Amino acid sequence: MFNIKQINKFIKKIIVLTMMIVIISSLCSCSNVNFEPINIPKILLEQWRPNTSTSMDNFFNDRDELYTEADRSKINVFYMFAYDTKNKNEVVYNIDDFVLYERQDVEDEIKIDILLMESVDGQVKLGKGDTKPNAKLTLRGENSRRLPYKNYQIDLKKATGSWNGQTILNFNKHYNDDLKITNKLYFDYISMVPDMISLQTSFVQLFVGDESSIKTQKFDDYGMYINVEQPNKVFLKNHG
Repeated sequence: MFNIKQINKFIKKIIVLTMMIVIISSLCSCSNVNFEPINIPKILLEQWRPNTSTSMDNFFNDRDELYTEADRSKINVFYMFAYDTKNKNEVVYNIDDFVLYERQDVEDEIKIDILLMESVDGQVKLGKGDTKPNAKLTLRGENSRRLPYKNYQIDLKKATGSWNGQTILNFNKHYNDDLKITNKLYFDYISMVPDMISLQTSFVQLFVGDESSIKTQKFDDYGMYINVEQPNKVFLKNHG
C-alpha cells in the first residue's frame, strides 16, 4: 500500500518530467525558426553606442582598507547599560521585556535607551565621557525576535559619533546557524571578489547590565555576536 507522502512524491516527479519535456520540445521547435533581419535606423544605433569617454574601471571598486586581516579576526568588547524606557503610550520597558516577543504579547516595537561603551585594552573608546544614554536599542528580524537569543540593532545618537564609520550597529546572534559565522565568512569572501561591494563584519563580545551596573560593575555575559554593517547612506559614503 502507498501512503500519501509516496503518492505526492510520485505526482511531483511526473509534473517535473512533463515540464522538462515541454521545455525541450519548445527549444527544438525554436531552432527551426527563421528570423527576418531588422533594419535599425542609424540615429538609434548612435544612441545605443556606449560612451567610451567615461571609464568604468573603478565604478564597482570597493575600498580595500575597510577589510583588513586584523579587523576580520579581532574581538571587539562592548558594555551595554540598559535603562528603563517609557514609550509613547507611557508604558515602561526594559531589556528583559524583549521576551514578550516570544509570547507575541507586545503591540508596539520596544525601544530601549542604552549607554554603549567599547573597551579597548581596558580603556573606554566609544562612549568615553558619556554618563547618559547615547543610543537606542531595538530587536532585529521579524521572526528571529521570537527566538531565545536576540539580534540587536543599536542606533547611535548623533552626539555619540560613529564606530568604525558606522552609526547603526547590528549585533547578530545567528541562532539557527550551527557555525555561527557563516554570514561573516560570506561577506569576508565577497570583499575579496573584484567588482563587488561587501559589508564590513566584526566579532563582538557583549556584556549587558542595567543602570546600577555603572557603579556595581556587575554584568551578564551575552556571549559572541557578529556585527554586520548597515547598508544606508553612511555605508555608501564609506565605500564610495
